[in-house]
Amino acid sequence: MSVEALAATVERVISLSPKPVLREAAASLEQAQATLADITLGTADPELLTATEGLGHAVNEMMEVLHACERLELLLRGYLSNLGVAPSHVTIQPASSSEAGSSRRSSGDTKASSDRELIAEAQRNGHKINSTRLVRITRAWDGRVVWLEEGDHRSGLQHLMKPERVTDFEGYGIPRDEIVGEIFDAVTRKGPVGFAGKDRAVYEVNVEGVPKRIAITISSNGYIVGANPISMSRKLRESPMSEADEVREITLRFDWGIGPFWVVIGDDVPDGYGPEEITDLLPLSDGLISAATEWNDRMQHTYDDDAPQDSGIQNPENEATWVADGRELARRLKHEAGPDVRVRYSPFGDTAEVIEM
Repeated sequence: MSVEALAATVERVISLSPKPVLREAAASLEQAQATLADITLGTADPELLTATEGLGHAVNEMMEVLHACERLELLLRGYLSNLGVAPSHVTIQPASSSEAGSSRRSSGDTKASSDRELIAEAQRNGHKINSTRLVRITRAWDGRVVWLEEGDHRSGLQHLMKPERVTDFEGYGIPRDEIVGEIFDAVTRKGPVGFAGKDRAVYEVNVEGVPKRIAITISSNGYIVGANPISMSRKLRESPMSEADEVREITLRFDWGIGPFWVVIGDDVPDGYGPEEITDLLPLSDGLISAATEWNDRMQHTYDDDAPQDSGIQNPENEATWVADGRELARRLKHEAGPDVRVRYSPFGDTAEVIEM
Protein backbone atom coordinates (compact mmCIF):
# COMPACT_ATOMS: atom_id res chain seq x y z
CA MET A 1 0.00 0.00 0.00
CA SER A 2 1.37 3.41 -0.99
CA VAL A 3 1.87 6.19 1.57
CA GLU A 4 -0.97 8.16 -0.05
CA ALA A 5 -3.35 5.19 0.13
CA LEU A 6 -2.37 4.50 3.73
CA ALA A 7 -2.93 8.14 4.65
CA ALA A 8 -6.35 8.08 2.96
CA THR A 9 -7.27 4.95 4.93
CA VAL A 10 -6.18 6.51 8.21
CA GLU A 11 -8.18 9.64 7.43
CA ARG A 12 -11.20 7.44 6.69
CA VAL A 13 -10.87 5.89 10.15
CA ILE A 14 -10.62 9.35 11.73
CA SER A 15 -13.69 10.53 9.79
CA LEU A 16 -15.75 7.68 11.23
CA SER A 17 -15.07 8.78 14.80
CA PRO A 18 -18.39 9.23 16.67
CA LYS A 19 -17.02 11.91 19.02
CA PRO A 20 -19.66 14.60 18.35
CA VAL A 21 -22.47 12.10 18.79
CA LEU A 22 -20.94 10.81 22.01
CA ARG A 23 -20.55 14.32 23.39
CA GLU A 24 -24.12 15.20 22.50
CA ALA A 25 -25.44 11.99 24.06
CA ALA A 26 -23.35 12.46 27.21
CA ALA A 27 -24.55 16.04 27.58
CA SER A 28 -28.17 14.95 27.16
CA LEU A 29 -27.80 12.17 29.72
CA GLU A 30 -26.09 14.53 32.15
CA GLN A 31 -28.92 17.03 31.79
CA ALA A 32 -31.47 14.25 32.28
CA GLN A 33 -29.65 13.09 35.40
CA ALA A 34 -29.56 16.62 36.84
CA THR A 35 -33.28 17.08 36.17
CA LEU A 36 -34.10 13.71 37.68
CA ALA A 37 -31.99 14.50 40.73
CA ASP A 38 -33.89 17.77 41.22
CA ILE A 39 -37.35 16.21 41.03
CA THR A 40 -36.42 13.27 43.26
CA LEU A 41 -34.70 15.39 45.91
CA GLY A 42 -35.65 14.02 49.31
CA THR A 43 -37.32 10.89 47.97
CA ALA A 44 -36.60 7.45 49.39
CA ASP A 45 -37.97 5.59 46.38
CA PRO A 46 -35.22 3.01 45.60
CA GLU A 47 -36.18 2.68 41.92
CA LEU A 48 -35.88 6.42 41.31
CA LEU A 49 -32.57 6.59 43.17
CA THR A 50 -31.23 3.64 41.18
CA ALA A 51 -32.34 5.24 37.92
CA THR A 52 -30.58 8.51 38.82
CA GLU A 53 -27.42 6.65 39.77
CA GLY A 54 -27.61 4.60 36.57
CA LEU A 55 -27.69 7.71 34.42
CA GLY A 56 -24.55 8.92 36.18
CA HIS A 57 -22.77 5.64 35.40
CA ALA A 58 -23.92 5.87 31.77
CA VAL A 59 -22.44 9.38 31.43
CA ASN A 60 -19.10 8.21 32.88
CA GLU A 61 -18.95 5.18 30.59
CA MET A 62 -19.80 7.27 27.54
CA MET A 63 -17.06 9.76 28.41
CA GLU A 64 -14.58 6.88 28.70
CA VAL A 65 -15.49 5.79 25.16
CA LEU A 66 -15.15 9.40 23.99
CA HIS A 67 -11.69 9.73 25.56
CA ALA A 68 -10.64 6.45 23.94
CA CYS A 69 -11.70 7.85 20.54
CA GLU A 70 -9.77 11.06 21.20
CA ARG A 71 -6.63 9.13 22.19
CA LEU A 72 -6.91 6.99 19.07
CA GLU A 73 -7.30 10.06 16.87
CA LEU A 74 -4.24 11.71 18.41
CA LEU A 75 -2.21 8.54 17.80
CA LEU A 76 -3.39 8.34 14.19
CA ARG A 77 -2.61 12.00 13.56
CA GLY A 78 0.85 11.46 15.03
CA TYR A 79 1.29 8.45 12.76
CA LEU A 80 0.37 10.56 9.72
CA SER A 81 2.76 13.29 10.86
CA ASN A 82 5.60 10.77 11.16
CA LEU A 83 4.88 9.70 7.58
CA GLY A 84 5.21 13.32 6.53
CA VAL A 85 1.60 13.44 5.35
CA ALA A 86 -0.80 16.26 6.30
CA PRO A 87 -4.53 15.41 6.27
CA SER A 88 -6.08 16.92 3.16
CA HIS A 89 -9.29 17.94 4.97
CA VAL A 90 -9.95 16.76 8.48
CA THR A 91 -13.64 16.00 8.90
CA ILE A 92 -15.63 14.03 11.41
CA GLN A 93 -18.30 13.21 8.84
CA PRO A 94 -18.23 9.80 7.14
CA ALA A 95 -16.21 9.98 3.96
CA SER A 96 -19.06 8.62 1.86
CA SER A 97 -21.28 11.48 2.98
CA SER A 98 -18.59 14.04 2.21
CA GLU A 99 -18.01 12.56 -1.23
CA ALA A 100 -21.74 12.68 -1.95
CA GLY A 101 -21.79 16.42 -1.35
CA SER A 102 -18.39 17.27 -2.80
CA SER A 103 -19.65 17.89 -6.33
CA ARG A 104 -21.50 20.97 -5.06
CA ARG A 105 -18.64 22.45 -3.08
CA SER A 106 -16.60 25.40 -4.24
CA SER A 107 -13.28 24.94 -5.96
CA GLY A 108 -12.04 27.57 -3.52
CA ASP A 109 -12.12 24.80 -0.90
CA THR A 110 -9.25 23.05 -2.70
CA LYS A 111 -6.68 25.84 -2.77
CA ALA A 112 -3.03 24.95 -3.27
CA SER A 113 -2.30 25.82 0.36
CA SER A 114 -2.46 22.71 2.51
CA ASP A 115 -4.27 22.53 5.83
CA ARG A 116 -0.92 22.63 7.58
CA GLU A 117 0.07 25.84 5.80
CA LEU A 118 -3.27 27.46 6.59
CA ILE A 119 -2.96 26.48 10.26
CA ALA A 120 0.56 27.94 10.36
CA GLU A 121 -0.66 31.14 8.73
CA ALA A 122 -3.44 31.54 11.31
CA GLN A 123 -0.96 30.95 14.13
CA ARG A 124 1.52 33.45 12.68
CA ASN A 125 -1.28 36.01 12.75
CA GLY A 126 -1.63 35.38 16.47
CA HIS A 127 -4.86 33.38 16.27
CA LYS A 128 -5.62 30.49 18.61
CA ILE A 129 -6.37 27.34 16.65
CA ASN A 130 -6.63 23.81 18.03
CA SER A 131 -5.35 21.56 15.24
CA THR A 132 -6.24 18.39 17.15
CA ARG A 133 -9.91 19.42 17.20
CA LEU A 134 -9.95 20.86 13.69
CA VAL A 135 -12.85 19.83 11.53
CA ARG A 136 -12.11 21.79 8.38
CA ILE A 137 -10.08 24.81 7.28
CA THR A 138 -9.99 26.87 4.09
CA ARG A 139 -9.36 30.31 2.65
CA ALA A 140 -12.50 32.44 2.47
CA TRP A 141 -13.65 34.65 -0.38
CA ASP A 142 -11.87 37.67 1.15
CA GLY A 143 -8.54 35.89 1.63
CA ARG A 144 -8.95 35.21 5.33
CA VAL A 145 -8.18 31.80 6.80
CA VAL A 146 -11.41 30.43 8.30
CA TRP A 147 -11.91 27.18 10.10
CA LEU A 148 -14.34 25.03 12.06
CA GLU A 149 -13.41 23.15 15.23
CA GLU A 150 -15.37 20.53 17.10
CA GLY A 151 -16.19 23.16 19.71
CA ASP A 152 -18.91 22.58 22.28
CA HIS A 153 -22.60 23.32 22.79
CA ARG A 154 -21.90 27.07 22.52
CA SER A 155 -19.90 27.19 19.29
CA GLY A 156 -18.28 25.13 16.56
CA LEU A 157 -19.46 21.83 15.12
CA GLN A 158 -21.25 20.59 18.24
CA HIS A 159 -23.23 23.83 18.32
CA LEU A 160 -24.05 23.44 14.61
CA MET A 161 -25.16 19.84 15.05
CA LYS A 162 -27.66 20.41 17.84
CA PRO A 163 -30.77 18.39 16.93
CA GLU A 164 -33.03 21.42 16.53
CA ARG A 165 -30.56 23.16 14.22
CA VAL A 166 -30.05 20.01 12.14
CA THR A 167 -33.84 19.79 11.81
CA ASP A 168 -33.88 23.40 10.58
CA PHE A 169 -31.24 22.66 7.94
CA GLU A 170 -32.94 19.46 6.82
CA GLY A 171 -36.27 21.25 6.57
CA TYR A 172 -34.47 23.76 4.38
CA GLY A 173 -33.26 21.04 2.01
CA ILE A 174 -29.73 20.61 3.39
CA PRO A 175 -29.13 17.09 4.82
CA ARG A 176 -27.15 16.67 8.03
CA ASP A 177 -24.10 15.24 6.29
CA GLU A 178 -23.90 18.20 3.90
CA ILE A 179 -24.27 21.06 6.39
CA VAL A 180 -20.54 21.63 6.88
CA GLY A 181 -19.89 21.40 3.14
CA GLU A 182 -22.53 24.00 2.34
CA ILE A 183 -21.17 26.36 5.01
CA PHE A 184 -17.68 26.17 3.53
CA ASP A 185 -19.13 26.46 0.04
CA ALA A 186 -20.84 29.67 1.17
CA VAL A 187 -17.78 31.35 2.68
CA THR A 188 -15.46 30.49 -0.21
CA ARG A 189 -17.65 31.50 -3.18
CA LYS A 190 -18.31 35.20 -2.64
CA GLY A 191 -19.12 37.78 -0.02
CA PRO A 192 -22.32 38.03 2.02
CA VAL A 193 -25.54 39.28 0.47
CA GLY A 194 -26.51 41.06 3.67
CA PHE A 195 -26.67 40.76 7.45
CA ALA A 196 -29.21 39.32 9.89
CA GLY A 197 -29.41 39.53 13.65
CA LYS A 198 -26.78 41.86 15.07
CA ASP A 199 -23.88 41.12 12.76
CA ARG A 200 -24.36 37.62 11.31
CA ALA A 201 -23.38 37.65 7.63
CA VAL A 202 -25.80 35.94 5.22
CA TYR A 203 -24.44 34.01 2.25
CA GLU A 204 -26.19 32.43 -0.71
CA VAL A 205 -25.54 28.89 -1.92
CA ASN A 206 -27.07 26.75 -4.63
CA VAL A 207 -28.66 23.53 -3.38
CA GLU A 208 -29.83 21.20 -6.15
CA GLY A 209 -30.34 24.20 -8.40
CA VAL A 210 -32.29 26.15 -5.81
CA PRO A 211 -30.80 29.30 -4.19
CA LYS A 212 -30.65 29.10 -0.40
CA ARG A 213 -29.32 31.41 2.29
CA ILE A 214 -27.20 30.56 5.32
CA ALA A 215 -26.40 33.03 8.09
CA ILE A 216 -22.87 32.40 9.39
CA THR A 217 -21.03 33.93 12.33
CA ILE A 218 -17.26 34.03 11.87
CA SER A 219 -15.17 35.58 14.62
CA SER A 220 -12.52 38.18 13.83
CA ASN A 221 -9.82 35.50 13.99
CA GLY A 222 -11.57 33.24 11.43
CA TYR A 223 -13.19 30.71 13.78
CA ILE A 224 -16.67 29.68 12.62
CA VAL A 225 -18.89 30.15 15.65
CA GLY A 226 -22.27 29.07 14.28
CA ALA A 227 -24.68 29.10 11.37
CA ASN A 228 -28.35 28.71 10.61
CA PRO A 229 -30.52 28.59 7.49
CA ILE A 230 -32.44 31.76 6.78
CA SER A 231 -35.48 32.39 4.62
CA MET A 232 -34.95 33.90 1.17
CA SER A 233 -37.79 36.29 2.00
CA ARG A 234 -36.13 37.56 5.20
CA LYS A 235 -35.29 41.26 4.99
CA LEU A 236 -31.55 41.76 5.38
CA ARG A 237 -29.54 44.77 6.42
CA GLU A 238 -26.78 46.05 4.17
CA SER A 239 -24.30 46.23 7.05
CA PRO A 240 -23.93 45.01 10.67
CA MET A 241 -25.88 46.84 13.33
CA SER A 242 -24.47 50.18 14.48
CA GLU A 243 -25.20 51.95 17.74
CA ALA A 244 -28.07 53.74 15.97
CA ASP A 245 -29.57 50.34 15.12
CA GLU A 246 -29.95 49.14 18.69
CA VAL A 247 -32.86 46.94 19.71
CA ARG A 248 -35.62 49.30 20.82
CA GLU A 249 -38.50 46.93 21.52
CA ILE A 250 -39.30 43.23 21.78
CA THR A 251 -42.81 41.81 21.81
CA LEU A 252 -43.32 38.22 22.92
CA ARG A 253 -46.09 37.13 20.59
CA PHE A 254 -47.13 33.77 19.19
CA ASP A 255 -47.70 33.17 15.50
CA TRP A 256 -47.70 30.00 13.44
CA GLY A 257 -44.27 29.13 12.06
CA ILE A 258 -42.48 32.33 13.09
CA GLY A 259 -41.38 34.24 16.17
CA PRO A 260 -42.12 34.31 19.06
CA PHE A 261 -39.85 37.37 19.44
CA TRP A 262 -40.93 40.41 17.41
CA VAL A 263 -38.10 42.89 17.42
CA VAL A 264 -37.95 46.57 16.51
CA ILE A 265 -34.43 47.71 15.58
CA GLY A 266 -33.94 51.44 15.29
CA ASP A 267 -36.96 52.94 13.56
CA ASP A 268 -37.76 49.80 11.56
CA VAL A 269 -40.95 47.72 11.65
CA PRO A 270 -41.11 44.61 13.90
CA ASP A 271 -39.44 41.49 12.52
CA GLY A 272 -39.94 37.93 13.80
CA TYR A 273 -37.03 36.07 15.41
CA GLY A 274 -36.89 32.50 16.67
CA PRO A 275 -35.33 31.53 20.04
CA GLU A 276 -32.01 30.63 18.40
CA GLU A 277 -31.92 33.84 16.34
CA ILE A 278 -32.69 36.30 19.14
CA THR A 279 -29.30 35.65 20.77
CA ASP A 280 -27.68 37.33 17.76
CA LEU A 281 -29.27 40.56 19.01
CA LEU A 282 -29.20 40.23 22.79
CA PRO A 283 -27.10 38.10 25.18
CA LEU A 284 -30.03 36.21 26.66
CA SER A 285 -29.41 33.27 28.99
CA ASP A 286 -29.65 29.64 27.89
CA GLY A 287 -32.38 29.13 30.48
CA LEU A 288 -34.53 31.86 28.98
CA ILE A 289 -33.99 30.61 25.44
CA SER A 290 -34.89 27.07 26.50
CA ALA A 291 -38.05 28.27 28.24
CA ALA A 292 -39.05 30.38 25.23
CA THR A 293 -38.55 27.40 22.92
CA GLU A 294 -40.71 25.19 25.12
CA TRP A 295 -43.44 27.83 25.41
CA ASN A 296 -43.52 28.43 21.66
CA ASP A 297 -43.41 24.71 20.81
CA ARG A 298 -46.27 23.98 23.19
CA MET A 299 -48.59 25.93 20.91
CA GLN A 300 -46.84 25.24 17.59
CA HIS A 301 -47.22 21.49 18.09
CA THR A 302 -51.01 21.80 18.19
CA TYR A 303 -51.12 22.83 14.53
CA ASP A 304 -53.33 20.50 12.46
CA ASP A 305 -52.59 20.83 8.76
CA ASP A 306 -55.71 18.84 7.85
CA ALA A 307 -57.96 21.01 10.00
CA PRO A 308 -56.07 24.25 10.80
CA GLN A 309 -59.20 25.79 12.26
CA ASP A 310 -58.93 23.23 15.08
CA SER A 311 -55.34 24.15 15.89
CA GLY A 312 -54.47 25.61 19.27
CA ILE A 313 -54.77 24.49 22.88
CA GLN A 314 -58.38 23.38 23.18
CA ASN A 315 -58.58 22.96 26.94
CA PRO A 316 -59.33 26.42 28.48
CA GLU A 317 -57.36 25.69 31.65
CA ASN A 318 -54.31 24.55 29.69
CA GLU A 319 -54.56 27.61 27.47
CA ALA A 320 -54.76 29.88 30.53
CA THR A 321 -51.66 28.18 31.92
CA TRP A 322 -49.85 28.75 28.62
CA VAL A 323 -50.80 32.44 28.66
CA ALA A 324 -49.63 32.82 32.27
CA ASP A 325 -46.35 31.05 31.48
CA GLY A 326 -45.82 33.45 28.59
CA ARG A 327 -46.33 36.45 30.85
CA GLU A 328 -43.73 35.13 33.26
CA LEU A 329 -41.43 34.53 30.31
CA ALA A 330 -41.93 38.15 29.22
CA ARG A 331 -40.98 39.32 32.72
CA ARG A 332 -37.78 37.28 32.54
CA LEU A 333 -37.11 38.75 29.12
CA LYS A 334 -37.50 42.29 30.46
CA HIS A 335 -35.16 41.54 33.35
CA GLU A 336 -32.44 40.27 30.99
CA ALA A 337 -33.00 42.83 28.21
CA GLY A 338 -32.63 45.71 30.65
CA PRO A 339 -34.23 49.13 31.05
CA ASP A 340 -33.29 50.42 27.58
CA VAL A 341 -35.36 47.80 25.73
CA ARG A 342 -39.15 48.05 25.80
CA VAL A 343 -40.74 44.63 26.30
CA ARG A 344 -44.37 43.86 25.51
CA TYR A 345 -46.48 40.71 25.80
CA SER A 346 -49.22 39.85 23.32
CA PRO A 347 -49.73 36.06 23.28
CA PHE A 348 -52.34 36.05 20.49
CA GLY A 349 -51.41 39.30 18.74
CA ASP A 350 -54.11 41.35 20.44
CA THR A 351 -53.56 44.43 22.61
CA ALA A 352 -50.03 44.24 24.00
CA GLU A 353 -49.22 44.48 27.68
CA VAL A 354 -46.12 46.55 28.50
CA ILE A 355 -43.86 44.67 30.89
CA GLU A 356 -42.17 46.71 33.59
CA MET A 357 -39.01 45.92 35.53
